[in-house]
Amino acid sequence: MGGGSSMVRLVTLTAKVPESYVKLLDLLVKEGMYTSRSDAVRAALRDFIRKHYNDPEVLKLQLRLNRQAAGGDGRG
Repeated sequence: MGGGSSMVRLVTLTAKVPESYVKLLDLLVKEGMYTSRSDAVRAALRDFIRKHYNDPEVLKLQLRLNRQAAGGDGRG
């Protein structure tokens, strides 16, 4: 269910979370909702960003960053 583009450069993010979150995350992975913890966390962050930054200017920035990651110049 997670999914994502293989063109996007992934970076490591380290965060401390309650153990109960990790247990629930592992349950979602075990039940097949996500392929891995990372997949689930990426989906959660994506949804968080969409919820809080559903703004045309932020969307333009995201497009520019995606173009840069794909090798474009990011302008426009």
